Amino acid sequence: MISGLPPSSEQFLANLERIQARGDKAQREISTGRRVSRPSDDPDQLGSILNTAAQLDRVERINMNLPRVKGEVDTAEMALEGAVSMLDRLRAIAAEGATSTETTEQRKTLQVEVEALMDRLVAAANVTYEGRTIFSGDADNTAPYQVDWSQANGVSAYAGRPATRKIEHPSGYWIPVAKSADEIFDAPGGNSVFAAVAALRNGLQADDQNAILAATDLLKAAHNHLSAELSFYGSVQQQVADAVDTGAKLSLRLQTTLSGLRDADLTASILALNDAKVQQDAALSAQAKMPRTTLFDFLG
Repeated sequence: MISGLPPSSEQFLANLERIQARGDKAQREISTGRRVSRPSDDPDQLGSILNTAAQLDRVERINMNLPRVKGEVDTAEMALEGAVSMLDRLRAIAAEGATSTETTEQRKTLQVEVEALMDRLVAAANVTYEGRTIFSGDADNTAPYQVDWSQANGVSAYAGRPATRKIEHPSGYWIPVAKSADEIFDAPGGNSVFAAVAALRNGLQADDQNAILAATDLLKAAHNHLSAELSFYGSVQQQVADAVDTGAKLSLRLQTTLSGLRDADLTASILALNDAKVQQDAALSAQAKMPRTTLFDFLG
């Protein structure tokens, strides 16, 4: 391509374009707050920026979920703590009802209290948090149990599903955070809380001292089992608390790293913009003062 401009003018325009580009970059940094807002700004750092941004996005998504998980786990732990206390009372009732001096009427009175405690245990199994039934496994819109004294264990069949919920720890591993009500309250192998309570209630109703004594052993096994389930949720509480703390620290560290890779030094950008304006004004002024005479001016 043949240019119609003299070399000095071409050089002037090239210099002016470079000054304008520096000014535009500084202006963009000031308006966006970022040194790198498009790949061409710093191709060498693009991979690090994208990787750090992806890590930060993952951690912040985890951090958004953790408060809800913490609320669920705390609610579950409180429900089980209350259930263990109820079993303490039920064991005391069994000990009282098993004495040979207890009358039929006294046992009927104890039976009424046992039935009330069963209602409260079923309510604990059906506890909810933010509309979700915590112990119904993956069917979190379903109440797991209803009281049904026609059944051997005093409750309806489990209406939930197995619990498979896990939460990702910011460090990258997964934490199981839930158990189902059938695991907790109606476990097989002589550990069923509901079956133990039903056995006590039926023994009191029948005024059967031997049946009440047998229920005492069932209540002890159920108490030990429920205490272990409570310990599980206590452990989950600690892991979730650690995840919250780790997530906050990791998010801050990644934000700082990303800022160092991507964000602009606004003071330097302002100085660069001012410098570009000064250079541009000086170049235009110098160009305007250059002589415009040609050979024809001397030929007359």
